[in-house]
Amino acid sequence: MRVGRGISRTFCIVLLLLTCCALSAQNVERRVRNIVLVHGAWADGSGWKGVYDILVKDGYNVSIVQEPETSF
Repeated sequence: MRVGRGISRTFCIVLLLLTCCALSAQNVERRVRNIVLVHGAWADGSGWKGVYDILVKDGYNVSIVQEPETSF
């Protein structure tokens, strides 16, 4: 019974490590660099100015959407 659990745990750990390696390899090749910031209710896009500056400095393409506040 103990041997079966040990083999099962080892298999799960190896599978998890292989999955993590595969996912990290995919992230390196195709990294999304576009971000769209949308304001919430009772606010406008100027509230995102500080976040916009940080993201642009880090190399992202950032757009701030200014939705009208007259209706949904």
